[in-house]
Amino acid sequence: PSARGQLAWLLVGAVLVFGLVNWDVRGKEQVIAHGQRILVPLVPVDPRSLMQGDYMALNFSLPQEVSEGLENVLAPVQRVRASVDAQGVATVLALAGDGAQPGPGEVILPLKQLKGRWVLVTDAYFFPEGQGAHFAPAKFGDFRVLPDGRALLVGLADSEGRVMEPLPVRSIWELAPASNRT
Repeated sequence: PSARGQLAWLLVGAVLVFGLVNWDVRGKEQVIAHGQRILVPLVPVDPRSLMQGDYMALNFSLPQEVSEGLENVLAPVQRVRASVDAQGVATVLALAGDGAQPGPGEVILPLKQLKGRWVLVTDAYFFPEGQGAHFAPAKFGDFRVLPDGRALLVGLADSEGRVMEPLPVRSIWELAPASNRT
């Protein structure tokens, strides 16, 4: 009976974990499928991490009054109002209070505190190994935003707002000389 009980708890735990993961994935898929496309100007830096591979650290510009208002915020998440122009480029206007609704031509964006600074959704974009030079000219973070303020970074865009796709990656078998293949 003890072994059956442990197995039952193990199965319940596994179902719970997989259920939560699937719920999170489903939520992100909804943001991508139904979210409004916006471009957020960024100031990229191309670091490299031995453990994480190639990525671009993302820094989003916030107006001084918003930055000053965030200094006194203790919550890990804050919302801001941003206007969206005809090209889809978002410009942060002000902090948004609880229950604030976007006006015409506006969106509500979530900011969260990561590593001591406020970022929009994330502070990094990961790309395939060795493609840093390809993504270096990126000028915008390409986001999808739902009316309730949920946002997701889906890629990077160039100065014209065009999505920057990763370059085709060759397999390890194509990289090795034919004499070394088994």
